[in-house]
Amino acid sequence: MNLSSIYAPVQLLLGQTEAELDRLVQEYGDPEVHEVLGQFLSHPGKRIRPALLYLSAGAGNPGQRENSPHLVKAATAFELVHSASLVHDDIIDVADLRRGAATVNGRFGNTVAVLAGDLLYAQAFLMLPENVPIFRIILNVTKRMCVGEIHQMRAKTMTEELYFKVIESKTALLMSASCEVGAILSGAQPEVVATLREFGLRFGFLYQLVDDWQDQDAPVENFHFAGQIERHRRLAQDCLKTLPESAYRTSLSTFVDELAAEAK
Repeated sequence: MNLSSIYAPVQLLLGQTEAELDRLVQEYGDPEVHEVLGQFLSHPGKRIRPALLYLSAGAGNPGQRENSPHLVKAATAFELVHSASLVHDDIIDVADLRRGAATVNGRFGNTVAVLAGDLLYAQAFLMLPENVPIFRIILNVTKRMCVGEIHQMRAKTMTEELYFKVIESKTALLMSASCEVGAILSGAQPEVVATLREFGLRFGFLYQLVDDWQDQDAPVENFHFAGQIERHRRLAQDCLKTLPESAYRTSLSTFVDELAAEAK
């Protein structure tokens, strides 16, 4: 998947997100805290959630020219929430490595890792604009992510219904919120905001289904990955058809198709 091409319309904004993350790490002058945060944030991932936020802002209101002063702060906040969830996931999964690098818990122990995850969450909330709806969106997503993890941990048997509930809570809702907040900050009309929220949800399902297919991690016997991947690809594309033509919409559409193609 060619992310550099997909991200091209918002590459400058993504660069500002990287700079903001670097600034946050440097801001903690205390060497112990600086080392712990740097351990995680110095290994960048795909930055999918900030990219979805920026692309949705552009697709939702192509004439806005991305001039909201809150876009970068909000995108960085979503990346921090995602990072915090990964730190806590590594503790739950007793994982010592992530993307070939030592996890926070693998290097510093579980107690420090729990505190590091909490710190990332707190920093994310501090970065959000003073906008009550947006604040509620990200707080609700964080709550739902925790509920999804509890459901998964306590389930005696994984069913297809529970599998989709966990995907929604742990993956899709955060991507949905990224798209929704991007659209809100761009000044998009309410119906466009709702469309991009639904797009993000379908994209999130698609993303996790492809990831699980690649890992050969079927939730139940005879689970039909191909059919579900195609279904969510189509639902995501259907959302985009209602938006005006723009480079941002094209990138979102390409993102959907190239992601689904990874499972073929």
